[in-house]
Amino acid sequence: MISHLHLGTKFALGCRVGYFQYMDRRIPVPRFHLLLAISLVALLWPSPADAAWSKSSLQSVAVSVSVVREGASYVETQAQFHVEGGRFRGFDLAALPGADLVPDSCEARVVGGLRQHVKASSRPDGSARIVLADKAYVSAGTVVFTLVHRIDFVAAGALRRYAGRARLDWTPIVWDQGMKSMSVALRLPGESRDAAIVAEKDVVADYDTTHKSLHEMSFLKHRAPRWYPMRVLVDFDAALVSLPAREVSGEVLLGEDGAPEMAGVSQAVHAPLPNHWWPTLIALVGFGLLLLRSAQVRRVFRSMGLSARFRWLPRTPMSMRLLLSLLALALGIYAGWRDVMAGSVPAFFAAILLWIPARTAVGARSGHAGAWRKMSAADVHAFGLWVRTYEKQRASWLDAATVRGALCLGAVLLSLGVWVWHCHGDCRQDMLRIAVSGALWVVPIWFSFHRSELPVDPAVESFRALRAWRRSVVRTTAKTCPEGEASWWVREDETGPVEVRLKMQPPPSSLSGLDVAAEVVLSGSVFRMRKAFVLRRTPGTALADELVHCPGIVERHRTADCQEEIVVLRDRRGRWDAGLKVLRAALTMI
Repeated sequence: MISHLHLGTKFALGCRVGYFQYMDRRIPVPRFHLLLAISLVALLWPSPADAAWSKSSLQSVAVSVSVVREGASYVETQAQFHVEGGRFRGFDLAALPGADLVPDSCEARVVGGLRQHVKASSRPDGSARIVLADKAYVSAGTVVFTLVHRIDFVAAGALRRYAGRARLDWTPIVWDQGMKSMSVALRLPGESRDAAIVAEKDVVADYDTTHKSLHEMSFLKHRAPRWYPMRVLVDFDAALVSLPAREVSGEVLLGEDGAPEMAGVSQAVHAPLPNHWWPTLIALVGFGLLLLRSAQVRRVFRSMGLSARFRWLPRTPMSMRLLLSLLALALGIYAGWRDVMAGSVPAFFAAILLWIPARTAVGARSGHAGAWRKMSAADVHAFGLWVRTYEKQRASWLDAATVRGALCLGAVLLSLGVWVWHCHGDCRQDMLRIAVSGALWVVPIWFSFHRSELPVDPAVESFRALRAWRRSVVRTTAKTCPEGEASWWVREDETGPVEVRLKMQPPPSSLSGLDVAAEVVLSGSVFRMRKAFVLRRTPGTALADELVHCPGIVERHRTADCQEEIVVLRDRRGRWDAGLKVLRAALTMI
């Protein structure tokens, strides 16, 4: 329905996310409560009458076909809708191959039998949008739309000669909604002098067929499902219509009454692709990936010695949580099959939010806890193994902040884009359903709880960051300390390593010490690494006073024994990594 198309478009716009970078850089992450608020506002925002919410169902479709002897015939379609609430204005009508809609002959009868003009507009995918004129709408009751198409059956290839008779092989409009009944009434231009109208048995096997006269026949299908291609395949006297002389070869059999009966089907009718299955498949696969992603996050929490808690219903047992999420998922799938996107989106959101863990910030330990010691080669090797295990536990294909996660996300988005483009020409409503379903599940799976949002181990993270900086630091200090070497130092307490630093030994001649530290900073919901340089200098000297004016200085104090003055250099705001430029500026002063 039109309302569902507009709601899907609004929600897709609300689900747009920004770019991402890697762990040590800024990674904008959508907040799920904000995303939920935007989606609910988009769903409930007041809309114009043609895009307002409505609850309606297609009850029946009656098609009347009047075949003329020569030229264009007219096909009249009556579609009956039952409106239960909201503002119902119209619907999207699928294209009828070889036929032209006659807008001036179309009308609608609303509650009380009042005749109402309708307005038809073409859509990019070839369909037509049929709405009540003058922005009229119906809130409750029955609406019957009468649509008239003009079609030349001969030019369209639906009417031709076959084994000495005329064959009409035609499929009316395919509807994207199920209905209680669909009927086709066929009327020939005159009574047949040959045998009566004969229908292909295999085609009309599940129809109720009625011969009203020698030139009239009707077909009725009860409980016609959505996308049901009701087909008319009949054989009648060729003298009633003007046909080309060329004849289609085929075998003619005699029926039980001695009348000619066609064997086989002249042309295959390809059922439309089951695009309506794709949103359901996306929801099932997305739910499975969400469970996998949640399990990976909880595993990381356990490796840090923490207990993962969920943001919503934190005290609910896992079995009950799984049951509630499955019920919400089933409700969303059911609403999707009923073409109620405004109901499926909140249900899917509920299933998603039940598996979103609550963020836990790990408090930093005291800066004076533990004693420093120089790391041996065995210690460095052990830390390397520890880092590999640490990264393996946190690595995931479902993390957009990693290279392989980005590639996986790109493949998923490319697949969704290809299928959306494939559905563009078939059904715009299916295209929007697939796009909305993909955006709804992709965002929480790939953009929530990536590695920079999970609790971190400061010792491991500092070792990881400084390992890549070790050579750069040595090159930077080469002019003032050509024989200097960066050695590893670790600070430990009774629970294990607390922090890892690089110390230049020997330090530059004008300094008593130079340390390079990597600090873990929680900025919003993202853990970031920032480099800090600790310069140690004898207090009371001219150089110590000059370093105060060095860009990037954030801290200056003396040790407890007043024997050294400590100057800390890094980004002043503390949110970003200032890099090596602050160290270069200080060494230039030295």
